[in-house]
Amino acid sequence: MIRAVMFDFGGVIAEEGFWLGLTHIAIQNGKDSDGFFNAAVELIHKPGGYVVGMSDESAWWNELRELTGIYGSDQKLREIILERFVVRPEMLQVVYELRSKGLVIAMLSDQTNWLDELDERMPFSHAFDHVFNSYKIHKSKRDPSVFRDACSALWLKPEEVLFIDDNDGNIARAKHEGLNVIHFKDMVSFRVELEEHLRGSIPDDKIYDCIIIGAGPGGLQAAIYLGRYNRQVLLIDRGGGRTSHARHIENFLTQKVISGKEIITLGMEQAMNFNVRIMKGTVLKVIEEAGFKVNVGEKVYRSKFVIVSTGGRENIPEIENVYKFFCESFFTCIDCDGYRTTGKKLVIIGNSIQSVRLAFAMKQMYTKDVTLVLFFYEPPDSYIEELQDEGIGFIKGRPTKIIGNEHMEALEFEDGRRIKCEVIMSNFGFKLNNEFLDGLKLKRDGKGFKYVTDHNYESSMKGLYILGPLTGHDQVVIAAGEGATAAIEINKRLLDL
Repeated sequence: MIRAVMFDFGGVIAEEGFWLGLTHIAIQNGKDSDGFFNAAVELIHKPGGYVVGMSDESAWWNELRELTGIYGSDQKLREIILERFVVRPEMLQVVYELRSKGLVIAMLSDQTNWLDELDERMPFSHAFDHVFNSYKIHKSKRDPSVFRDACSALWLKPEEVLFIDDNDGNIARAKHEGLNVIHFKDMVSFRVELEEHLRGSIPDDKIYDCIIIGAGPGGLQAAIYLGRYNRQVLLIDRGGGRTSHARHIENFLTQKVISGKEIITLGMEQAMNFNVRIMKGTVLKVIEEAGFKVNVGEKVYRSKFVIVSTGGRENIPEIENVYKFFCESFFTCIDCDGYRTTGKKLVIIGNSIQSVRLAFAMKQMYTKDVTLVLFFYEPPDSYIEELQDEGIGFIKGRPTKIIGNEHMEALEFEDGRRIKCEVIMSNFGFKLNNEFLDGLKLKRDGKGFKYVTDHNYESSMKGLYILGPLTGHDQVVIAAGEGATAAIEINKRLLDL
C-alpha cells in the first residue's frame, strides 16, 4: 500500500529550468547545447560539488566558464536558469488532492540554494510535508542510498513510497532501492499511472454520476461533456484501442490529418481539465445493482449511469510482416483508409461475398489496379464473370508473407507465388470488446452481434449506454457525436428533467 508520494522538482513539479536555461546559454554562446549541458551537469555533480552543498555557486560558474568558454556574470547567468523554473499549477493541484486523501507528500530534488530562492518567488514548499534538497542533505540522487534515507525520514518502508521523476537514471536507482516509481513524461500518462499505483491505497466508496468504460472518441467526448456539467465521472481504460493505432485520420472536421494517438492524448487532457478521473484498468464485469457496480480487478466502483465505449478489434490474418505495414499500407477499414489506396496497386484479402463486393467498390472509387484474394471461399460464377469483366484480378490461396523494406512490394503465398502490390485492404471483420457485458441481458441485433440502443444510445437496460462499433459505425467523428448525445441525455436524467 502506498502511504507517501515523493516528487522531483525540476521537470515534474516545475518546468526543467536547469536544462532550459543551460540550453539558452549554450545557444547564446555558440556552443553545442547537448555537450554544454552534459559538462555543466557533471561539474555540478562532481564529488564535493555545488549540488551537494560542498562548494558554492561562484566556484561552479568559474569552473564552467574555464571549461567551456562561456561569458556573462554569475547574476545574469543564474537568472537565465531561475526564470525558467516555472511551477506547474496542474502538478500542485495533484499534490493538494493527494494530501487531502491522507497521503504524505514529499519532495526529493537535486537542487542548490536556488530552491529556497525559487520558493520565495513562487511559493510551493507549503504544499509538501517534507522537502529533501541535495544541497542541504549533502547527498544527491546519484547516490542510491538517498532514497532509503528519505524513506527512513518519512518512517516508511521503500515499498510504501511512490517516487516520481523525469530522469531515467534516478528512476532506475529508486526502483532498485525498492520504491515504486513513475517516470514522468507528460501529464496524461502520469495521471493514468498515478491512479494505477494508488488503487487500493485510497478508499473509493463514492457513487459516481457516471462511469465510462473505454477512452475512445465516444467515451472521451462523453467524459468532456459530463465533466463540463460538473458531474462526478470515472473513466476506465485498458489502453491500446483501435483508434490509438490509426496514423492518418483525414476525415475529422478541422483536422487536415491527425493520428488516433493524438486524438486520444488530447481528449484525455481535455477531460482532465474538467476534473474527470481517469484510471488504467480492465473492467471484468458490470452488475446492475442499485445503479451499477463495475468490477476492475478486486476493486468495485459504483455509479448511477454507465457508458460503454470499448469498441472492437480487427480479425488480422496470420501473415508475416503484417504489423510492420499495419495502418501504413495494410488497412482494415474502407471508410478510414480507402482514400489512401487511390491510384495504387491494391490487393484485397478476405474470405466472403462481402470481400467480393468490396473489390467492386474499391475499383469504382479509388484505383483501377485491383486484385481480389480469397482464402478458400468460392464466389458464385456470376461474380467471377463480373470480376473478369471489370478487369479485377482474382486469386484463391493463402498469403503467408508481405514483401518489402520501407514500402510494401508484394504478397507471397504458401505455394511460393508472389503478386505485386503497394497496399492491402483486409476484410475479415472484427470482434467486439464486450466480454465484461456477458452477464447482462441486453438486446442485440438480428445477427446477435451488435447491441440495440435507442436514439440516445441507451441500451435495453435502463441507465446503460453503448456507443461506437458495439452498436453501429466505427468512425471517430460518429462515436464522438454519440458520446455527446449520451452525455447530454444522462445529464438531463440526473437533473430529472
